[in-house]
Amino acid sequence: MAFIYPGGEGSAEEAQPILDRFFAMIREKRGPLVSGAYYPALEEGLAAVKAGKAQAGIVSLETYLTRKKNWPMEILLATLPAASNNQMERYFFLTTAAVSETLEPAKPLAVYTSKAMNPVLFKSILMTNIPADFQADFRLETAPNLLGQLKKLASGEALGGALLDNYEYVSLKKLDLDWVKKLKLVYSSPLVPAPPVVLFTPLPEMQKQNLIQALMALPDSLDGREVLKSFRFKGFAKPQMEAYQALDEAFENALVAAPSIPAESPN
Repeated sequence: MAFIYPGGEGSAEEAQPILDRFFAMIREKRGPLVSGAYYPALEEGLAAVKAGKAQAGIVSLETYLTRKKNWPMEILLATLPAASNNQMERYFFLTTAAVSETLEPAKPLAVYTSKAMNPVLFKSILMTNIPADFQADFRLETAPNLLGQLKKLASGEALGGALLDNYEYVSLKKLDLDWVKKLKLVYSSPLVPAPPVVLFTPLPEMQKQNLIQALMALPDSLDGREVLKSFRFKGFAKPQMEAYQALDEAFENALVAAPSIPAESPN
C-alpha cells in the first residue's frame, strides 16, 4: 500500500514505523497481508505503482485528480479528516488587514501552502468563489514550515496570504498567541472530498472486501485511533462518489477553460 502525498511532511524513513503498525492492525482486523511505504515525492510513488510494489494506496486529492487518467484508480473508501465532521473538507485563506487593503487584480500575491498544490485545483476549484473585492494575481509558494511563514506574515516580515486545510486552520486557532490574532480569515473554499483510498490494480473481491472492513474497523480500538491520528485521520467511510465525480468534472472543465494555468504543481 502506497501513501502518496506530494510535498507531505516528514520522510519515508520517519513514517515507516507508524505505517508498519498500521499494516499490522489491518492484519489483526482480518484484513489482507499488507506492506508499503510513504512517498512524499509524486514520481517515487508512481514508480512504486508502476513496478507493482503497491496495489492499493491512500493518495492526496491532488494526486487522484491529476493522475487518474494515466493511472486509473478505483476509489474504495474516503478518509475522514481529523478536523472535519465528515468526508468533506474546506480550505481557509488567511492574510493580514494591511495586505487585504492594498490588493489589486493584476498585482502578484504570494500564497503559502504547507505542500505543493496543483494551480488549477487552487485557482479554479478552491478559489472559485473568492469575493470580487479580494482579487489578485495569486502565486503559489510552498512553505514546509507553515507556522513559521504564518508568523512572518503576521509580523509584516513577509507579504502575502496562506491557504490552510481544516487541520491546519483548527490547530492555528487553538494557539492563544498575539501574532495569530493579526491574521485575518478572508475566504473559505467550497467543500471538496477528502483524500481517497484507492486500488491501482484489481484485487479479488473477497480480498477487497476484507481490506475495506479492516480499515473501517480501525477506529474501534485505542491503538487504531492513535495510529490514524498520526495520519490526521479519524477513520474511513463509504465514499460519496457523487462528490468525487462532481469534482472530477469541475477539474476537467477547468483544464479546458484555463489552458494558461500550469497543470503541474510548482516545486
